[in-house]
Amino acid sequence: MMMFLVLKERLRSFYGKYAAAADGMVKFIYSFAALWMMSHNLGFMTRLNSMAVVLLLSLLCAFLPYGAIACLLAVVFLAHIYAVSMEIALITAVFLMIVALLYYGFQPGDSYWMVLVPMAFVMKIPFAVPILAGLCAGPIVVIPVSCGVVVYYILNPSSVKVERKYVRLTSYMVKKLYSIGIPAILNLALPSLLISSLNAILAAFSQVYVLVLGVYYKLQTFLYLTANGIVQGMRPIIAYNYGAGEHKRVRQIYSYVLIMIAAIMAVGTVICLIIPSNIISLFTNNDETVKLGATALRIISAGFVVSAVSVTSCGALEGLSKGFPSLVISLCRYIVIIIPAAFILSRFFGAVGVWHAFWVAEFLTAVISLFVYKKSVKLNK
Repeated sequence: MMMFLVLKERLRSFYGKYAAAADGMVKFIYSFAALWMMSHNLGFMTRLNSMAVVLLLSLLCAFLPYGAIACLLAVVFLAHIYAVSMEIALITAVFLMIVALLYYGFQPGDSYWMVLVPMAFVMKIPFAVPILAGLCAGPIVVIPVSCGVVVYYILNPSSVKVERKYVRLTSYMVKKLYSIGIPAILNLALPSLLISSLNAILAAFSQVYVLVLGVYYKLQTFLYLTANGIVQGMRPIIAYNYGAGEHKRVRQIYSYVLIMIAAIMAVGTVICLIIPSNIISLFTNNDETVKLGATALRIISAGFVVSAVSVTSCGALEGLSKGFPSLVISLCRYIVIIIPAAFILSRFFGAVGVWHAFWVAEFLTAVISLFVYKKSVKLNK
């Protein structure tokens, strides 16, 4: 570790000493590499493909700041895309604006990573990227590095050949994209709405319960992120087999994933039942909070295993391009059932009633999930 720190300081010292002489050359080299890759791998705007234009723009970049170079390269990139489709160019422009908002305001000087990363991939040394980033930059560099990886795969689509007639947006394609995308976006937003609603109910009893709810959601992330990872892997596989007419394999994939997620949830249930106080004490030392949190974990964990049904069904439906049925399951799980149940049960059992609303919602949603999945996905026997 000490060796890397010493090397990092030496690199900084070397660059500080020769920055004035080397900076322009570095800018020219990586600008030329970026422009050449765009001309070689895209090349839709023929006027920008000549070596004279590439050299002229690279020479101009040698005298510009890094932020301006990134903007110039983005304009050239958009010009190539615009030659194919104005609609795709507009979408790409929005993506680039989001990239700028993500990191450009934090570290404008880090914009050169968006060029260095694709160059490292082209030279077959992608492993050098994390090493250089660790030696020469801070944690925020992960954003431009990630964007650089995206840029590489846009410029170097391997064996996939793009033809102009296939990249124009149609009304059918737009409807298809939004029919899947909008429910997926809402699915991501629903948990936040649930937490806000439950906080409002629990705040009427004590702020301690609000704290316990926050701790629970931090803990359940470990379980459900693991489950969601399995679901993410299931989606392309189940979609491929469904499209190929392999309905028997679709059933098998659904069953295997359901069993895997249920097993993960069973482990979580056992842990929450055996050592709930130890888990809560990782977040707070207050005895009252630990006691209330332990009670909450024991009650809520009753619905962990059965939640595997709704998680699996929701993920499978999204993978099969059935966004609305997936949204119906998420609405039942996060809004329609649990919030009214929490409100009603809290009137009879106090704050503990909110914890009971979790397993009640999971059981009812599991039944609804099976019905929605079987009705939405028609499989031959």
